[in-house]
Amino acid sequence: MTKQDELVHVRSSEGGALPRRAPCFNAAKMERPEGKAQGTQRWQGLLFSHWEVSAQVLKPLVHPRLTVDTFEGRAFVGVVAFEMRSVRPFGFAVPTATDFYEINVRTYVHLDGREPGVVFLSLDADSTLATIAARTVWRVPYHRSRITHASETAWTCDRSWPGPPMKGFRAQFDIGEALPAQQPGSLEYFLAERYQFYTGGEGEPLRRARVHHSPYPLRAVPRCEISNALLGVCPAARALRTSSAPASMWKCSEWSACRDERGARCAVSAGVRRV
Repeated sequence: MTKQDELVHVRSSEGGALPRRAPCFNAAKMERPEGKAQGTQRWQGLLFSHWEVSAQVLKPLVHPRLTVDTFEGRAFVGVVAFEMRSVRPFGFAVPTATDFYEINVRTYVHLDGREPGVVFLSLDADSTLATIAARTVWRVPYHRSRITHASETAWTCDRSWPGPPMKGFRAQFDIGEALPAQQPGSLEYFLAERYQFYTGGEGEPLRRARVHHSPYPLRAVPRCEISNALLGVCPAARALRTSSAPASMWKCSEWSACRDERGARCAVSAGVRRV
C-alpha cells in the first residue's frame, strides 16, 4: 500500500428539485431520463480512486460500438466503494438486498462522440441476492464479497464468487476541506459527472441504463493508503498493468440524490435498454 496526497469527492443530498423529464437526455442540464424508472436507491460514503491506464489496453474490454473516453489523452480505470441504501427495484424493498456495500471497477467511454458514460469491468457486493439479481436482470458482472466499512475513512474487500477469490483490497484515508464545485473541462468533472452505464460485449447488443441525481460537491484528502488488488482479479481487465498508487482519489460522504415527484431523496434509474 502506498501513501498518496490526492483528492477525494463528496456528494450532497441537499439541493433543489431537478427537471422531471426531457425529450432528449442531457446530463449537463440535470434532466431526468425518459421512461418509467426501474428503481430507486441512495448512495453513501463513496470513495473514488482512479488509475491511469493506456486506452489501447482498455479498448478490447468495452463494446465495439463504444470508444474509450480520454481526458487530455489520458484514460482511466476507477475503483468506487460506497454504501447502497434504500434500494427499491420497481418500488419494492427486498430483504437482504435493500442496504449493502458495493465496490465497482469501471472505465469511461462515449458513444459516437456523445453520450459519455461508464462500463463496469467488475462489481463486488456483500449481498448474495443483490449479486444474483444484478447479474441476471442488469447483466453486469457482480461478485459476492465480504466488504467492511468500519469507519468513514476505511474500506476492505475480499471476493468470494464467482471467479477466483481475492483478498487484500484495503483503503484508509483522511478527509480534508471542502473543494469548489467541479467545472466542465476539469478532470473532476470528467470522472465524476457520469449519468449512464453501458453493458454488452462483442457479439452482444449494446445496452444502456441512465440515472438521475444531483452533482458531487468535493472534499480534499490529505492522506491516503490504498491497494489496487481489485484490478488484478477483475475478469475483464486482467491485462491491466497499473502502479499501486492511484492518479486521483475522491470521497463522497453524504447522500447523492435527486428528488422524485413525492419529494423523496433518491437516485433514479431509467432501466437497461438497447441502443
